[in-house]
Amino acid sequence: MLPVSAKNIFLRLLLYVGLAIVGLAAFSLVFFISTVTHIVIPFRWVGLASFTGVLVFVIAKHSAKYRDRAAFWIICTVGLGIHVTAFVFLLNQFPDFRLVWYVPIVIGEAGVFGAACSFFLDRGRLPRKRHREEKAPS
Repeated sequence: MLPVSAKNIFLRLLLYVGLAIVGLAAFSLVFFISTVTHIVIPFRWVGLASFTGVLVFVIAKHSAKYRDRAAFWIICTVGLGIHVTAFVFLLNQFPDFRLVWYVPIVIGEAGVFGAACSFFLDRGRLPRKRHREEKAPS
């Protein structure tokens, strides 16, 4: 566990303030584009972009041991392609999709990504089972 010092608390505080500023800037950008171009961007699409970003962040953070392998990035690309395709279909079919439904879906998807990474990337690292050699009785 990391030691709790004033420096660590200050750095964590700076991280949270930075994340809040980036979030506000992103939503301000969407609002600005919507106002200038007179195109209404439904909030469910903003939610898709936000939760996709959260999903990528969580996967990259918890899969540090796989990041240097090309297969990890292929799995991420395929998984995110499926994620975006499924949500585009879902959001077009159900325009009243509530943002609260993103939370359990993204949690489930993160679990599927983790399982896929473990299944495909840990295969070569597992020790092989060796059959016990039967010893002849002496």
